[in-house]
Amino acid sequence: MNNIFQFVFICLVIIMLLQFLRKRKYMTSRQRGIVVFLYILAILGFVALYFPNLQLMPSHYLKEWISPYVKKWATYR
Repeated sequence: MNNIFQFVFICLVIIMLLQFLRKRKYMTSRQRGIVVFLYILAILGFVALYFPNLQLMPSHYLKEWISPYVKKWATYR
């Protein structure tokens, strides 16, 4: 069942790409922004489909990972 979803997802991304390449001249900047946002979602969807155990943010050690930046920002203010 997962392979069917991957195939449909890939087909939708290809259709979006073809539509974007065909109508790029006539799009407003807002429409281009929406299309770019959809492409980013599609790329993240590909990553989620092919790497289901990938962890992009260190959520378990988030406090230790982000605390030096927060301390640096707090001392400069």
